[in-house]
Amino acid sequence: MRKLFAAGVAALMACLVVPPAVSAETPAAAASWCAPPGSEGNGTMNVFIVPTSGDNCGVLRMVAQLAPVSGLPTQTGFFRMYGPNGHIGDSTTKYWTYQESYRVDVNQKAFDGSLWCAEFWMQTGSTFTRGSEPVCAEF
Repeated sequence: MRKLFAAGVAALMACLVVPPAVSAETPAAAASWCAPPGSEGNGTMNVFIVPTSGDNCGVLRMVAQLAPVSGLPTQTGFFRMYGPNGHIGDSTTKYWTYQESYRVDVNQKAFDGSLWCAEFWMQTGSTFTRGSEPVCAEF
């Protein structure tokens, strides 16, 4: 009886101490799944994110545009674009209508929670002031 008990305890200990055998095949790493945000707006302006074709985690281009009724005292100024890696580009300073947009090629990878933002800086005389809070699209 003692031998049977000892064998049972040894078997139980082997199960607790020795980890189960791991298959030689390792499952592929979980693919990062991104959902491109599309467009965001704040009433003054809109920003559109264009994903890289076939890659939802890639940002091909950003587009910024003033809203049809922006409420800005002037529409002369420039757009500034930035992302998680910093400054992306500035448009030329000019009078912008709501039919026009500023587009900048990005060609960067996005990740969960990354922000892609645009600002409109108004020109009044020789100074510039931000026309509204930044508009950011989040992956």
